[in-house]
Amino acid sequence: MENSAASLKWASNIEFVVALLGYSIGTPEFWRVPYLTYRNGGGIGIAVAVINCIYGVTTVTLTAWALEYFFNSFKAVLPWTNCDNDWNTPACYRDGSDIVPRNMSTYNSSSENYTIMLWIEASFQTFLTLGPGWGGLMMMGAHNKFRTNSLRSSIISTTATLTFGLVNGLVVFSVLGVMSEEIGVPIADMMTSGGFSIGFIAYPKALSYFPLPQLWCAIFYFLILLPGLDAMATLTEPFLMILEEIFPKLLKNRRILLLAVVSFVMFLLSLPLATQAGVYIFLLVDWYTGTWSVMLICMAECIMFAWIYGTHRIDRDVRLMLNRPLPAIVRISTAFIMPVFLTCLLVISVFTYKPPSFGDYNYPVYARAIGWCFTMASILPALGYSVWVIVKAEGPFGQRIKHLARYTPRWIPADERAVEIYRDSERSADLTWKQLFWFNLTGRGGIDIKDCGNSVPML
Repeated sequence: MENSAASLKWASNIEFVVALLGYSIGTPEFWRVPYLTYRNGGGIGIAVAVINCIYGVTTVTLTAWALEYFFNSFKAVLPWTNCDNDWNTPACYRDGSDIVPRNMSTYNSSSENYTIMLWIEASFQTFLTLGPGWGGLMMMGAHNKFRTNSLRSSIISTTATLTFGLVNGLVVFSVLGVMSEEIGVPIADMMTSGGFSIGFIAYPKALSYFPLPQLWCAIFYFLILLPGLDAMATLTEPFLMILEEIFPKLLKNRRILLLAVVSFVMFLLSLPLATQAGVYIFLLVDWYTGTWSVMLICMAECIMFAWIYGTHRIDRDVRLMLNRPLPAIVRISTAFIMPVFLTCLLVISVFTYKPPSFGDYNYPVYARAIGWCFTMASILPALGYSVWVIVKAEGPFGQRIKHLARYTPRWIPADERAVEIYRDSERSADLTWKQLFWFNLTGRGGIDIKDCGNSVPML
């Protein structure tokens, strides 16, 4: 494993934090958050691999669109400031010096489900922005040094991402307010194409007010490309690592070839999104990918970490690395709060489900069926693999489940100096369900690490 990708480490903690920011503040972030705010008033490895592959295709397309805007920023007359382009539709009209693409229909936010829909959309956006359940966070964490305080880095990254979202919303709605006042068109009429009205209309319009708008547009879309590439790399890497773990003999020491093949396949899959119907396909995939499937992945991760591997083992691991116990909020959230919250969120989102639409276009039934296929594409392979592993195992059904639910002995600390302490501590690691429940609740009755105080700080 010395030459494996996971053996490579970040040169410093700053690199890790910057990578987290690039992952969280990716290309979709500059248009999705303000739009959701407006609209509402304000076999896990396999599942992760599939969902990263699907979302990687849409991220490639968003990056390509940003690249198109970047090149067009160097034109003497910015294309989005007039209606004289061959791709303009009759919906584009001129009012003085202002160009506003307008759709005949508007989105009416019903006050009936206002609060509940706000929380649902905010929760979905958290999954997309901060990245739990996608595999990218675990992949980046695997490149940390043994004693890295990842909790501090995650707090910094989360705070910066939330701040960016706040500033992002203030900029967008300030511009939309000015545009609405100048041309006498309600903001609802300007939100014509979902998030695209934000990222590819509001921002270019705002920058067109500046002196030398070409310069500012070029800088803006260049800066959009950078986190977009970062997010793309973070989406692709877990997919590659999972393939390497599934087919170790076939793909050993063939990372460059694997990357080339995967990139080419993603390029082919993204071609339909570059057609005239591409925006409709993009929104359909975006609507059904990264919502229910990611929630199910996160629920499964909470159950596995808290109740199968056990927070008592995680507490032991944290003490080995940082010589401090697992924070109580992390333990209680993982074992109790998050499973209940995600279950409620999943049930409520299913009952409040609304089919996708794009302006005044409502997707037909067959398109929605295709969308549900994208949702199930990451869930069914994981379920199928689980069934296959259970059937392949030997012994009574209950014994099979118990055996497969145990952690693997191959799971050991990355630092060889902690391995002996780790294996010693496993002698007291088998807890009953009652003991595990009590530890998850109180943090008492965990694993006894002998000589931890003397040995661990020396690691």
